[in-house]
Amino acid sequence: MHLTVPSGSIAVDLSTDPVKLYNGAKFNRCVNNLVGSIHNLNLPLGSNIGVLGNNSVSWMIAAFAIFQTEHVCVPINFKLPLDNIHSIMQQTNIGLVFCDKNYRHMVPGDIPVIEFGSEFESLIAIDCNKQSEPNYERICLTLMTSGTTGVPKKVNFTLKDRLVPMSHQKKIQTKSDTSLEQARVLIANPFFNNVGLGVFTNCILDGCQVFCLQNFDPKTFLQSIEKYKIQMIHLVTPMMSMILDEQTLTKSLNLTSVVHINLLASYADDLLIDRIKKVFTNVVSVINPYGLTETGVILGNFNADKLPIPPGSAGCPAPWVECKLIDDVLHIKTSSLLSKFQTDDTEWFSTNDRFQIDQQGFYYYLGRVDDMLKCGGNKVYPIEIESILNQHDCVEESVAIGLADRIKGHKPYAFVKLTKPCDENALIKFAAKNLATYQIPKRIWAIESWPLTSIGKIDKKFLTKLAEQYIKV
Repeated sequence: MHLTVPSGSIAVDLSTDPVKLYNGAKFNRCVNNLVGSIHNLNLPLGSNIGVLGNNSVSWMIAAFAIFQTEHVCVPINFKLPLDNIHSIMQQTNIGLVFCDKNYRHMVPGDIPVIEFGSEFESLIAIDCNKQSEPNYERICLTLMTSGTTGVPKKVNFTLKDRLVPMSHQKKIQTKSDTSLEQARVLIANPFFNNVGLGVFTNCILDGCQVFCLQNFDPKTFLQSIEKYKIQMIHLVTPMMSMILDEQTLTKSLNLTSVVHINLLASYADDLLIDRIKKVFTNVVSVINPYGLTETGVILGNFNADKLPIPPGSAGCPAPWVECKLIDDVLHIKTSSLLSKFQTDDTEWFSTNDRFQIDQQGFYYYLGRVDDMLKCGGNKVYPIEIESILNQHDCVEESVAIGLADRIKGHKPYAFVKLTKPCDENALIKFAAKNLATYQIPKRIWAIESWPLTSIGKIDKKFLTKLAEQYIKV
């Protein structure tokens, strides 16, 4: 368990022109110099440091350095409304912000700013070389997450919280996993989110060659795979759907270098995984692990008998997590990952996600408890409707939602992305053949592209409001 990047690791910054490359020694030297520079700033005791910007290796150097100071790193989502950004800075007692020039106007005038670029480069060039053993029990990171509530909440992490799962995972790697050492990994998930931050940290500390895109653009992502012969990609599921929509480009590019794909943060059904394998023809594994910001990875490629994960499964529990189902709802117990997260139960934490387990111990996601609709006294889960609609020849992907109904309580509706034109009535008839009466969507609307939240998930709240407008017409 350490925070020193191995000498064989390489971080490649694709956000700069020309591209910048950092080997392990250079990355560590920049981090250590910045640690010293931060100490020399003499920030007030108790103040924390925000990071506000697009993905870059400089962003991660700043984070690694802050982890090793007496301050807390607070990644800030620049896509939020300005009032929310200022509220987060106030809640987390920000005393300094590292930021892109384009976002400097978002920082209140009374908070000091160090811009990425020449100002930042001058700090990491000062030969402070402030090396000290980090305090692994100290809170080093605060993530602001709203989840399904829409109300930001703080999730605090120690270095131990971030690194212990990595050390566990290394112990259970199979021989085939050793090929991932020095693997070329492409990252476009935003670093202000737990997924992007965690993927970079894990990969760079694991000895990989990490290529960082400034932000996610499907065309640039695909072109980067071919150009840099990327072997492993990490994406949230909606991002992958956007990549697969680039059919002309995927057919023209050589994507055979990709052998491992991790789909994070949202559920991927069998049909999506089948589409992935048709585009990435040399892929060996497509993994759709399950986790939360508050906990990190819970379910994944952790089967003790080294059995392959069945299609549609999130995998088996990580060895550092205890799991149990109560009325199909997953509850977990893990002392390290939840050490600084407030829960109602000191023993077990409810994920509010429903699962079922097969005879081999593999878990299958059934949907959020919050998503459950009561339709005339019957329980309806959107994922059950979506799994049927996705089987239609014309449907690429679907999202089911519920709207309030005075008599029934709720009624189901759905949006679909189509691969070819299809009449709404034909889709409803198809659903009626395969669903219970109370599960059949009352209306189904075609949509060209999914509205996404700031972290790349499908924005169901937006779709619900859109459906409310449609039924009023």
